[in-house]
Amino acid sequence: MSRRLHPIDEVFRQKLAQHSAETPHHLWERIDRERNARMARRHRLQQRYALAALLVIGLGAGIMSWYAKIEVSPTLGSFPLPEEPVLLAEACPPAATPPPQPIAIAKPESKPQRTLLAVVPLPEAELQPVASLNNQLNEATLLELPTASYSALNAALQMSMLPLLLQEVQSAPLPMPRASGCASFTGGKFKFYFDAMAAPSMALRSLKPTDENYAPYADSRRATELPRYTYGAALQLSAVYNNTWALRSGVHYSEIRERFAYTIENEVRTIITNIYGQNGTIIGTDTTIEANARQVVANNRYRTLNIPIILGYEKNFNRFSLSINGGASINILFEPNGEFLSPKDNRPVTFSNDTRAEAAYPAFREGLGLSFYGSVGVQYYLSPRLQLLVEPHVNAFTRSFTREDFMTDQRYLTAGVFVGLRHQFQL
Repeated sequence: MSRRLHPIDEVFRQKLAQHSAETPHHLWERIDRERNARMARRHRLQQRYALAALLVIGLGAGIMSWYAKIEVSPTLGSFPLPEEPVLLAEACPPAATPPPQPIAIAKPESKPQRTLLAVVPLPEAELQPVASLNNQLNEATLLELPTASYSALNAALQMSMLPLLLQEVQSAPLPMPRASGCASFTGGKFKFYFDAMAAPSMALRSLKPTDENYAPYADSRRATELPRYTYGAALQLSAVYNNTWALRSGVHYSEIRERFAYTIENEVRTIITNIYGQNGTIIGTDTTIEANARQVVANNRYRTLNIPIILGYEKNFNRFSLSINGGASINILFEPNGEFLSPKDNRPVTFSNDTRAEAAYPAFREGLGLSFYGSVGVQYYLSPRLQLLVEPHVNAFTRSFTREDFMTDQRYLTAGVFVGLRHQFQL
């Protein structure tokens, strides 16, 4: 194959070397359609990934609660000791039994080597075995016995009465020990929970001009930017004290979506068509000027990632519990992305808070600071350690999404309903 150029190619090169033509308008429209299609596909993939992650988290929480033990083993230190030793002999005898007469054998004062022999008082019915033994002993003989004999006789009498004492103790009700508190089987006053939640939400936007001169620009932005939908997800840890007060924290993710639609009226484009001769040379040009309308559509996203610090109060019932929560959230990530009207010429431009993107208009902040969070929750017990959680909530951002030197002040308040699972665990 020959590598030499055809003479007609050289003619085209020479004639078109200094010639430039505007890109046809239909090519820009095709590029816009392909770009929007790629963005839509990417958004659908992100939504599927987020939904799959939430399903995996919920499944993991369910498996953990299924295999968790329902009963908590009591710890050694959870049983309080009684304040004072309680003697079983403090049990009172039955009221119907008359008080028995004590039996005592005393030693004369003139004989200091003798000892006193005393017997524990018992009812008359229970002293029959002892009475037969006393009848066989002479009192005078007992008084003349040495000290060692008295001790042996006392021990013999107590041994003979031991079966009767045991029978009385077994028949009498045992007294309850006096303790300073009750035994705890819950592992302490604190309970710990892990929450996995997702929420459909809605965003209320406030867009105001920072100066009266920028009111037309704010009106044009309100007309071209329409709300779509908002969704969020949360992973949260809770420490509940004595089933009342709770401290919660974790990670809250939210994405606000809007639709930007702008129509460029009477857009003029020039089409230049070359006229070729019989030998392939350009013998003239034909210029056509067209005016039409072009619509620019884009999906705007405002992504936030916050760390909440929430104080709550809970009230437990039979199968469910109610809670009220309030606190603040610290923003650690803010990522805006999309298109809006440029304040310079009211033409569509892309925006971002990434200072490295040269094509993006620098209109938004890098961080949002603090926001206020409030919610009311209902927890239904599916098992002793697993609860179904439904929590309506609101989140108000205190700072404008746009910079201080920008023409508009753009603030948001989001409201939604978290739905998820709560799992109780032990540290």
